[in-house]
Amino acid sequence: MGVSFAIPIELALDVANQLKTTGRVSRGWLGVLIQDVTRDLAESFGMNKPIGALVAEVMAGSPAELGGVQVGDVIVRFGGADIPTSAALPPIVGRTSIGEDVSATVVRDGKELELTIPVGELPQQATQRLPENRRRAPAPQPDAKSERLGLEVEPLSEERKETLGVDLGVQVLEVLPGAAAESGIMAGDVIRMLNHIQIDSVESFRTVVDNLPSGRSVPILIHRNGNARFLRSKCRNKQRGT
Repeated sequence: MGVSFAIPIELALDVANQLKTTGRVSRGWLGVLIQDVTRDLAESFGMNKPIGALVAEVMAGSPAELGGVQVGDVIVRFGGADIPTSAALPPIVGRTSIGEDVSATVVRDGKELELTIPVGELPQQATQRLPENRRRAPAPQPDAKSERLGLEVEPLSEERKETLGVDLGVQVLEVLPGAAAESGIMAGDVIRMLNHIQIDSVESFRTVVDNLPSGRSVPILIHRNGNARFLRSKCRNKQRGT
């Protein structure tokens, strides 16, 4: 078909050596879902330029969780190597020895933080999801419509949380023309975090939206089709019509 693939020689040699010595291949694993940092997201995370791997999800009991990695962290260095994009992190982690404690630099709240992460072994079926702890069913809450973001949300029942695989958040009912639509939010999305604050009820959503800075990019963590992802949005001014 005229299609070819290339494998880095370092990876090929590592696989060959593992097969010779142990008869099997093992790969390093952190247990995070990551995405690229766009220029808009960099601004919302207090970064001067878009670099690193943005952590959208930390799996329960994973090496990353044990090492103190949090959702919203941006991994910019790992084991002494710079992480210019999210694609640079998996190969470096994969080549790391199982059980090795590795230093990592993350950006959190606009400041660099040094962590030590015990690299684990990639499971045969890495299907771990979010923590399984569930809250009690919340009291009935009214839907919330946000003119500042241009969307309407509703609370999540415990049954719905179980179905979606989330432990908190509010679900988007309708997206109107405005900031939310421009950021890519869709009806059915679950908003789990807004401007670095966890959203566990319609009331908390209202409170966070009311206190969003006007005209500045803020990060929004959503859950869509089984995956977590950060988007960014610029909130309208509080004054109507401005």
